[in-house]
Amino acid sequence: MVRPRSRPNAWSRAAAHGATVVLESDALEEAGADPLALAAREGRAIAHPCDDDLVIAGQSAAGAEMVADAPSLDTLLPPPAAAG
Repeated sequence: MVRPRSRPNAWSRAAAHGATVVLESDALEEAGADPLALAAREGRAIAHPCDDDLVIAGQSAAGAEMVADAPSLDTLLPPPAAAG
């Protein structure tokens, strides 16, 4: 995960679960360019949280599972986030 240095604590839980969190950017607006450079430099793959077919499929599957588990569910309030 490539995140801006101004928000290191937001991803500390991901690091606690084994994710590699790279703090390269100074601002959130710059964070989009850093993963591309990092992937090219280190031979890594990019899995964009909002523009990847498998991520989108997983998110829609989660919604379908919620409806299957709670058919009477009429409102779902997910936390706001920029990732998907």
